[in-house]
Amino acid sequence: MAVSDAPAPVRIRRAALKLFAARGFEATGIREIAETAAIPTSLLYHYRRSKEEILRDLIVDGLSRHLESSRRALELARTPEEKVRVLVTVHVLVPLRNPEMARVMETEVRSLSASSQEIVRGKRIEGDERWEAVLREGVESGVFTVPDPHLARLLLLRMCTGIGSWYTPNHPLGVDELVGRLTDHALAFLRAKRAGKEVLGEAVSRPALGDIQALVDLAHRDDDSGQQPQRD
Repeated sequence: MAVSDAPAPVRIRRAALKLFAARGFEATGIREIAETAAIPTSLLYHYRRSKEEILRDLIVDGLSRHLESSRRALELARTPEEKVRVLVTVHVLVPLRNPEMARVMETEVRSLSASSQEIVRGKRIEGDERWEAVLREGVESGVFTVPDPHLARLLLLRMCTGIGSWYTPNHPLGVDELVGRLTDHALAFLRAKRAGKEVLGEAVSRPALGDIQALVDLAHRDDDSGQQPQRD
């Protein structure tokens, strides 16, 4: 992760992300961030008031990118089972695309102030509502059979968010196969059926993995101009 050729705000963001992911928030000093970003500490304070503000902005940015990935990918899906495939796939691809961000988002929210945690909670609620809307659509259309979409969402999210803790690029399962198996587990949990027949993950091939990957890459691109990508 090069930091030397970008504008100062980008260098600060890259340096903080690298250090927070490797050492954790508490073990990282503001001077270390400035040194890694190759700027004076006084200049860092010109752009960010505190280390906590840097962390908050990183996590909110990561959640916003994730939300943009799922929103755009859901536009490619037609049926509830395809939409479940999209949500599962995004949860697989995002930590592979940006593992440092995924690690910080998973472990460092607790380091934020109460007011910052409330901002993060608002972003997470957006994602939760997106999942529950898909599950309700499936129930209302007769494809899914779950008595409690809220609880179903909690359990499916737990399955998906655990990916970053054990899956690596050298895992025996390729990404294609992993997405297929997790989609299959999700649909089995939701008791997905069409015309009285169980819907298997292998039968849900849309949207294509490559198309979802392209949207995740677009949402997580690094903008060296210092301007944040446009997000929902």
